[in-house]
Amino acid sequence: MSIKQRLEQSEDLIHWIDRFLEGLSVPANDRAIIAAACQDIALEHHKAIVLSTRYLFHAPAFGLVRLQFEAYVRGVWLRHCASDEEVAQFKERDKLDHNFGELVTALEGQEAFNVGVLSRIKAQSWKEMNSFTHTGLLQVVRRITSTKVEAMYPEEEVIGTLDFADSVALWSALAIVDVVLGDLEEKEKLAMQLLERMEQFAKQ
Repeated sequence: MSIKQRLEQSEDLIHWIDRFLEGLSVPANDRAIIAAACQDIALEHHKAIVLSTRYLFHAPAFGLVRLQFEAYVRGVWLRHCASDEEVAQFKERDKLDHNFGELVTALEGQEAFNVGVLSRIKAQSWKEMNSFTHTGLLQVVRRITSTKVEAMYPEEEVIGTLDFADSVALWSALAIVDVVLGDLEEKEKLAMQLLERMEQFAKQ
């Protein structure tokens, strides 16, 4: 599959998620609003990754991957793990007394997250994400050739970045469904629609 074809899939997913989430309402409490806002930020990062890739701005696209993943994890942690005091501390002081690894560990102590996906991503990719976000060596070497300085990002890496960003976007949409107003049956229907979309994505 070419980058152009892969981009078309990502752009289609963006439009699908926007339509899917349109009109959903969030409960008027700090935990729900802040958790949903984190996921909305993750979805905006996803759009920025895809748009940057479309215009061949690969450095910002690769650099945003960590920010998208971090926004997703922080949002679900605030939703499922944070105490009321920790939610208030985040709101009032912009502070969490946990590093990212601790957020992942706490989340995977919850039944909904106990399959180990988040910790595997952190173990395998966190250092690389940081390097791309903070203009580390991995970002720099993709601009150096034997004769000049220009962007040189392998096609398989660009496609892999879109794969991961699309996956996190679907997780974020599912996390928003978990937060929104509605009875259990309605939310289960929405979740099933998302799971079907995830299966389509996996087959692609």
